[in-house]
Amino acid sequence: MNTGKSTRRSLAQRLRRDDAFQAGFIAVFFTVGIFGHVFLPVWMVVLTPPVLWAYGLLVAAFAAAGVVMDGLRSRDDGALRVSQKRARLRLITWIVLTYLVTFALEAIGTATGLVFGPYDYGKVLGVMVLAVPVVIGFNWVLVVLGALRIVQRWPWWAAIPTAAVLTTSFDFLMEPAAIHLGYWNWHWDGIPPQNYMAWFVISFTAAVAYRALRIRIPSKLPAYYMLIQAVFFAAIRIITRASI
Repeated sequence: MNTGKSTRRSLAQRLRRDDAFQAGFIAVFFTVGIFGHVFLPVWMVVLTPPVLWAYGLLVAAFAAAGVVMDGLRSRDDGALRVSQKRARLRLITWIVLTYLVTFALEAIGTATGLVFGPYDYGKVLGVMVLAVPVVIGFNWVLVVLGALRIVQRWPWWAAIPTAAVLTTSFDFLMEPAAIHLGYWNWHWDGIPPQNYMAWFVISFTAAVAYRALRIRIPSKLPAYYMLIQAVFFAAIRIITRASI
């Protein structure tokens, strides 16, 4: 009995502290999702929104839990707590503003076609407001945050454009798979180049705002989560091509 309790305690501690273990846990569910989309697509329509919310909130929570002001070198616990509180407030503010701005741009985009090109959303991503799934702005936050975490140690002049390129590349990888899964539909012959230009500009602007906050996220989970999603969409693309 003691061995069982010790094992459960060890697993719980790793889930709280080990980025790679947390990422592996999430990766298992996304791997199941790959096969689910192939063999049980109806169930995936039900499960996709809560899974995106659950793991997205988990990643954001771990990022916020350890965030500190960039350049902090003090070993004083009091100074560290003040730094964490200030940094956490800045990160949460960035998350909220990025969510609101990207959601607003998505709403304008679906209504007018002026931002990304002419498109509309399917019903797979769950509850919608103004014809836009409420989860979509949050996914913007997580993709940009993941890219920023990858280049966190780089100087700003290299990190900002690279984060924008990574984010846009993620969308390039995601688009065919997302269309196949019914996330959204383009009213265009293919995917308009305007979409990728918009992704670059929006993610570049979000990266500028983030770097201006001068905060640092020790957790690598946002980067892992972005990579897990990228592998998921790549696998869907491969399976889709193989089934044609």
